[in-house]
Amino acid sequence: GTQAIAAPPPPAGNGSLRLQAFGSGQEFGGEPTIEGTYSLDANGPTDGRDVALAGGYAYVVTGSNAGGSGFHVLDVSLPGSPTLAGRVDPGGKLAAVAVHGAYAYIATDRNQGELQVIDIRDPSAPIAGASVNLVGNEDGTSIAADGPLLFFGRAKSSSTSPGLTTFSLANPASPVLLGSRNIWPNTPDILGIATRGRLLYVATSAPDAELVIVDTGVPEPLF
Repeated sequence: GTQAIAAPPPPAGNGSLRLQAFGSGQEFGGEPTIEGTYSLDANGPTDGRDVALAGGYAYVVTGSNAGGSGFHVLDVSLPGSPTLAGRVDPGGKLAAVAVHGAYAYIATDRNQGELQVIDIRDPSAPIAGASVNLVGNEDGTSIAADGPLLFFGRAKSSSTSPGLTTFSLANPASPVLLGSRNIWPNTPDILGIATRGRLLYVATSAPDAELVIVDTGVPEPLF
């Protein structure tokens, strides 16, 4: 039968990272155990909003940078004792992060730069690079990278600022806009994006379509 597993208590600090293992050895699906935690509150209160993994690093963004340094690089090669490798504060509240190669891409609430690029070639010294200002003032809320493409979601948008935007990462340091569109009536918030092949699986705030599956048209022109 199915066994219910109680959620473990949260670690101390609103901005903490928790590493959790399931089962032991090669087994998967056993009782979860806490492997390690890391608090990001050293410089002031903050909230961890999203995390991306690449190599031996976890890239964590914080939604409130009252304590500064909203983009954090954590060395998680030893899950039981994660350590801070580097950090940078690109400004604004950071909602979501994706990593592609030597760059991280962040969805932010900045009206003059909703998409922020971070150079992570040196994890100990990440550098805030190019930013992209999109039409309108709606906040960036979600992001996903898939090969040479970057998909960017925004908060409830208007007809002049579509909610889903696609960028080319042919030059990963400088994303190029390929197309934008609203994917559902009444332009809901786009709160999460996952990719599989040419399909996007999009979590939205629409009361009648919490999941919207979008055919990107790849390799045909997008949108």
